[in-house]
Amino acid sequence: MSKKFLLIFGVVIAALTAALWYFLRDPGGANGGGPVKLANWEEKYDIDGQGPRGLQLFREMLEYRTKKNSVKFETRLVPESLNEKKTYLFIGEKFQLKTSEFDSLMDQVRNGANLLVAYEDVSDFMHRYWYGSDNLLWDYSDHVGVSFGEDYSFRRLYHVHQSDTIAKTWQLMDYHQVRRDVGSNFGKISPLSFVKGHTNFISYEVGDGRLMVHCNPELFQNYQLLSQAGYDYAQYVASMIPEEHQICWLELGKLDDEDLGGDRDGGKKDESYLQFIFKHKELTIALLLIVLGLILFLVFRTKRTQPYVPYLPKTMNHSLSFAETLKEIYYRKQTPYSILQVMRRNFEVAVNKQFFVDLKGDRQKMVHTLSEKSNVDQKEIEELLRMLEIESESAVNYEYLHKVSTKQRAFYIQSGILKEKQEERSQLKTMRIQRKMLIPVSLIFIGIIGALYGFYLLYEAESVGILLWPIGGLLLAFGVRMVSVPLMKIQKETLTFYQLFGPKKVRKQEDMLQVRMENGICSFVFEDGMERRIPINLISAYDQKAFEQFVSPYLKQKI
Repeated sequence: MSKKFLLIFGVVIAALTAALWYFLRDPGGANGGGPVKLANWEEKYDIDGQGPRGLQLFREMLEYRTKKNSVKFETRLVPESLNEKKTYLFIGEKFQLKTSEFDSLMDQVRNGANLLVAYEDVSDFMHRYWYGSDNLLWDYSDHVGVSFGEDYSFRRLYHVHQSDTIAKTWQLMDYHQVRRDVGSNFGKISPLSFVKGHTNFISYEVGDGRLMVHCNPELFQNYQLLSQAGYDYAQYVASMIPEEHQICWLELGKLDDEDLGGDRDGGKKDESYLQFIFKHKELTIALLLIVLGLILFLVFRTKRTQPYVPYLPKTMNHSLSFAETLKEIYYRKQTPYSILQVMRRNFEVAVNKQFFVDLKGDRQKMVHTLSEKSNVDQKEIEELLRMLEIESESAVNYEYLHKVSTKQRAFYIQSGILKEKQEERSQLKTMRIQRKMLIPVSLIFIGIIGALYGFYLLYEAESVGILLWPIGGLLLAFGVRMVSVPLMKIQKETLTFYQLFGPKKVRKQEDMLQVRMENGICSFVFEDGMERRIPINLISAYDQKAFEQFVSPYLKQKI
């Protein structure tokens, strides 16, 4: 990937981001031309909700009608004074009360209070109390035409979601069937608004009070009241509430089934001990983990027991420990002569182990025997021994060690101690020096989270997601690049240096002039003037030892 391509790619991303920001910004908004923050269409039936599906506008309409009587929240029902005038109000998705709470509420309605309920669903026992049998009807359309008032004013209200008109199921009531089934339980039953010959808003006289049931609560949401038709209809419904009444919002009607303790339909309350566990998500997860652990224990415990197999230790590779020994000897004595002594002892041990020849005995006889067993010329063996047994320490330097090592390796290969294939494999082995994984893994993790969160914000119609997902994608690509591209690659005759975003550099090892180590940075200098620097703290812990073994022979000499 060339620098030119990366530059063009970055410019294109920046241009697309700027264009999307320009077209999605609010040029004349109150936020000074900032990005448009689209409304939240998920929250609904919140009495203080300012979103399109909230009820703030309808609440303000009620407060204006009742003058000083503001809306009051009711989280529990208590016996009220008979002189207190109230209208209990509920607008929500599902209306459900305990049987005791419902009985207490209806007692207050009989004593002169009003109850206005607009819902999409209701508890079964309340449904039977209001309608008798299943007397509900449905109409599937993107709008509902409502006739209301003494003059049967007609208004058409649409179902809207995020500026789109979408069809939905509208719930209606069969007024005549309701009056036949439950008419004897109430006083006068009157329809208050009509949809296609049926009613969606009905009134019951209960003692001195009044019960009003509406089966389309969506008609009171904020976005409906922004239209003239929705405003007119909401004002008509609000006129059903006397101006002198205190409005009490039945917040307790939004309780979930589990909060009702199983008493919603008059059934028995769950008295088992497991109810205390299932009420809490953490305890439920813990219980499931315990059950899963028991299942896994039984599965693995009942497996067939394997027969006893004696432990056979693996053959140990002492090459690394040998290299560490040489390094320790060198750093301890700081003389090449000490390394030569170790090389001589290892040579004697290898010959004794392979050919059963002890070079410490009769030298001439042992050399002759070794020559016959190893198929190596006797003169070459004698020359190698003379080089290993030199007594002058001043004559031994790095160049001398290199000559002895070359001759010793040639003897090993010719005698069969070191196989040719093993030698070829060791020379053809490629060593890759990788970076530490902390930074690239962190970039990959942050990039994935950023990209996913950016797409989530785009799904939620948040314009900032346009900026977030390209940044997350770039961080992800950068982290993957750092993992896949090594710092350098060491081969038999060549060294390859890599850049994150650029061409690789290949140089022969014989062209290397010098290796320097300064301030934690290893520098490689070549004949063509190229100098490549590699920070040691960027090399992974797994590759640091291999890198040190490769560069250590070059740190004390110039090639």
